[in-house]
Formats: sequence, structure tokens, C-alpha cells
Amino acid sequence: SPSTMPALELWNPKTLQRQTPESYLKEHEWLVFAGETLGFLTGGALLAPIHGVPAKVENADGCTGRRCSAPFFLRAAPEAKLSPLTDAELPKTLTCREFMTKHSVGLRPWRVRREGADW
Repeated sequence: SPSTMPALELWNPKTLQRQTPESYLKEHEWLVFAGETLGFLTGGALLAPIHGVPAKVENADGCTGRRCSAPFFLRAAPEAKLSPLTDAELPKTLTCREFMTKHSVGLRPWRVRREGADW
């Protein structure tokens, strides 16, 4: 298993369904997420998943314990220019630094919105 105790949960804001993809992984299979930057660059064609891990993790045998996983984040250089492929509503070009600064404090128009909320 890619983590010591599979517990990752993905939430789909369109269907309001929760999924546990780690529970279906076979040995030597990995999960790869598109991040916010790819979501921006593709105009929302690829979305960063809304995800989390419950505070209490229990394995299939009913044992609780510590969970260990190894996420890896790959981001463009701060000065790299990011230009979305689609959607006139999005900014034309931002540096990665500008994108990360705006992304961390404002709405993300390439994400699903519900009554003005940022999903």
C-alpha cells in the first residue's frame, strides 16, 4: 500500500460523494493528483482534488495507529510564466509566484463554485 494505513478521502462537490481511492489500490500502484496549477493552466479541465484524512485512522483489521504517507509536490519556478489554455474569465498570464499568492487568498474561478463559495 502507498501509505501505511489507507485512509485518504476524496470529496466530489458536484455529486457530494466521498471516495476512498487508496482502498482499491494494488501493490505498486500510486495516486497522482493534478494540483491547483494544472487546474489553472487547463481552465478547469483538470481539477485539484478536495481531499483529507480522518483524524482517527483504522485499518481493515480494526487496528488504530499512526498513518504515514509520502506526498511529493512539484511546482514551477517562482518566475515561470503560467498562461491558461481556456476561459476568458481567467487572467491571461501570471508568474507562478503571483499565482500562488493570489491562489492562497482569493477565489479560484477554475474550481467549482456553489453560491459564491470556493470549492
